Amino acid sequence: MHEGVRNVAFLGHGINYHLSEKSRLLRRKILEQGGAVVSEYLPDEHYRKAYFVERNRLQAALADLVVPVKANPKGGPAHTVRFAGDYERPLLGIAWKNANGILEELEREGHPSIPIFTPDGQKKLDGIFRELAEEYGRETDTLYLVRRKYVQERQLRHIRRTDIEKLIELLEDVAADAD
Repeated sequence: MHEGVRNVAFLGHGINYHLSEKSRLLRRKILEQGGAVVSEYLPDEHYRKAYFVERNRLQAALADLVVPVKANPKGGPAHTVRFAGDYERPLLGIAWKNANGILEELEREGHPSIPIFTPDGQKKLDGIFRELAEEYGRETDTLYLVRRKYVQERQLRHIRRTDIEKLIELLEDVAADAD
């Protein structure tokens, strides 16, 4: 779970089958954090190529937004994109050097894309995710990472009261500008 968002992992095989030890550990972590691991196959069913395509239809069907990050336009995530279109789910491209052709395809079809390694792109993506969360009545916390970084710095350094007072002044100035 990250910032209150639970993960749901869709399997292309039965729940008792593990592709690797890494996938077994990832499943355990998802469950420990309140997420779910879902399969439509019998518990001991091994994977088949077709199962992964079928799994992708479930991912698209249950998504509020489909964001393919890296994909060959003919590969597995391309099926998720196709299903998203079939189910009229919004699609968003992520512009980065390893998008592997999926971005160009999305843009050709008129879907927006965001350059996530730019400040404007990061701000736009944050806004999209925040809006989605708030549609479901979830509070969002933009400064989560700032607080986490502050806690790390506090553990590494001797922070004086004057340092904290300067930080408070800066935050008050920023808050005043935001209003």
